[in-house]
Formats: sequence, C-alpha cells, structure tokens
Amino acid sequence: MTEAVAAKKKAQSTPTAAQVADYLRKHPEFFDQQEQLLADLQLPPAHGTAAISLSDRQVRIMRERNTELRNRLSQLVAVARDNERLFEQIRRLGLALLEADSLDAVVSTIQNSMCRDFHMDHAHLFLYDAAIQNRSTPLVHAFVTTLSQAQAQETVGSRLQDNQVSCGAFRNTELALLFPQQEMQQGSAALIPLHYQHPLGVLAIGSNDPSHFSPSMDRLFVSWMGDAIARRLATFL
Repeated sequence: MTEAVAAKKKAQSTPTAAQVADYLRKHPEFFDQQEQLLADLQLPPAHGTAAISLSDRQVRIMRERNTELRNRLSQLVAVARDNERLFEQIRRLGLALLEADSLDAVVSTIQNSMCRDFHMDHAHLFLYDAAIQNRSTPLVHAFVTTLSQAQAQETVGSRLQDNQVSCGAFRNTELALLFPQQEMQQGSAALIPLHYQHPLGVLAIGSNDPSHFSPSMDRLFVSWMGDAIARRLATFL
C-alpha cells in the first residue's frame, strides 16, 4: 500500500469537525462515560486569557448569555414603560380635546398638552388658510400661524411627503420658521401633518436635545396624536 493510499484511507476514516459536533449533540451522555477526558480537555486561550477547561468555558458562555438576556430584558421593559407613558399622554390629550367646545379651546388644549404633558421645549401649530376660510371670525392665537399650503411647501416642503410624520435634526433657518415665537438655536423636531378629509395644517414640536427626535424613531404614537388633533380641529373649521 502506497503512502498516498494510506493517507487517503486515514483521512476518510477520521471524522470531520461537523461529524464530531453532530455526534456530541445526539449523545449528550457521552461525557458521563468519559469523565477523565472531560477533565483533561483544555480549550485554547480566548482574548488573552489562560487555557481553561471545557466546563469552565461553558460556565463563562452561559454567564455571558445570561448577561445579554438581562440587558435585552431591561431594554424591553424600558420600551414598554415609554410606550405606556406615551399612551397615557395621548389618552389625556384625547379626552381634553373632546371637552374642548370651540376652536380656541382646541388650540389652547393642544398648546397646554404639548408643554405640560409631553414636556416639549417648543411647539407651534400651522393651519392652512384654505382650511379656515369659512370661519366667520378670524383665529387670533400666538400659538397658531396661518399660511397657505404653497408657503408650507416652500418652507419645509422636503420634510412633508405623503402626509407622513417627519422627525430629525433641522437647520437653524428651519427651526426659526417652525417656532417663530421661541428662540431655538439647535435641537430636533417632529412635523406632524394634520389631515382629515383634506389637509388642515401641520403641528411642529421640538426638543433642545438633538437626538430626541430621530429619523429612525417609531412614529406610531405621534401619528395617533396627529389623527386625534386633526379630527377635533375639523369639527370647528
């Protein structure tokens, strides 16, 4: 028998790493019968540590996985608490809007809710002139700016697409236009289109924290808030 043939036969008879792993998975009792082997096994160093036994490595891996699971659980609990808080804030806003019996009352409710309940640093309501043109009395409120849809498109048109909430960092010039009654040098904002049967306007809310409103944030609750506000505004427009 040539050396090449012998080497080939030896290679064929030697199990692969995948076969060994598959065997150990199917026979978890293997090490019960090979206690000395288990004690003798030493795993190569990892991350600059000394060689450790298989059982020690298993314990370390389990601890790392437990730590990871605890961190994930903590994150899920934090998200659940934030969602519960937002839901309660929107619930209070909805009830307050139902109690508002005039357009002025609705506007004041929105302003108070943004500041007191949602703790926004800045907020301003823009109403389209086409939406309020049928009112017999003009709406005069420091929290409200009346403008045309064309003007809104010129100002922040790139941010308002498909009636979707827009979140993120805004340029200083945009912030000055969105919050005309307040000085906002930097930060982040959310633009909430108000639409019920037809476009009514836009609610702008802002934070001095540049990361508070991010493009990747979940917009579900903010959209719900916009829907509730738009439907109540439409009642008095």
